[in-house]
Amino acid sequence: MNNKEIFIRIDDKPDLKTKSDLLTSYKEVSKKTDSVLLIELRELGSLTHKQIAKVTAAKHNERMKLFYKCLKTNGKSVKMALVAVMRKNRLLKCYG
Repeated sequence: MNNKEIFIRIDDKPDLKTKSDLLTSYKEVSKKTDSVLLIELRELGSLTHKQIAKVTAAKHNERMKLFYKCLKTNGKSVKMALVAVMRKNRLLKCYG
């Protein structure tokens, strides 16, 4: 399945379309990133705006990007790696 087919399937489902519109309202989230997040993170509808911003840190913050890549290299799933990035980001914010 190519990206275009995935985008069409997301747009055809009202609940996914709503989540997609919200995600892509952030300038850091592209349609491709949006589709990966919707596929890999089923609980995405329950995340707050702050949590979504932390997920995008895995893509745009060099320190978090490196941490994410390290986790993936060591065999962690996308979901597990993103949750670890969110937690690390929160800890760094709280404790420096």
